[in-house]
Amino acid sequence: MIFSALYRRGARFQGRIRVSPYYPRPSGFESEIEPSFEKRMYDPFRGWLYRMAGRMRSVQAGSIHAYLAYIFVALARLLLFGVRR
Repeated sequence: MIFSALYRRGARFQGRIRVSPYYPRPSGFESEIEPSFEKRMYDPFRGWLYRMAGRMRSVQAGSIHAYLAYIFVALARLLLFGVRR
């Protein structure tokens, strides 16, 4: 009840009248909580995060030659901008 604004719950009771106390009829209770907060907040963020991870996968799964080229370009930039100051 405290988080009723964030979570909507639904309950359903299914019961039958007992004919005799010695032969009770089955009854059941079902309850479910709709995760509306997760649907509106976490699912879009998780989707965005998975898309970004998919884009970064190409950088991570590169070859050693590409890594060496990245390092070389970074060092060249540092040396060029470091000497000018």
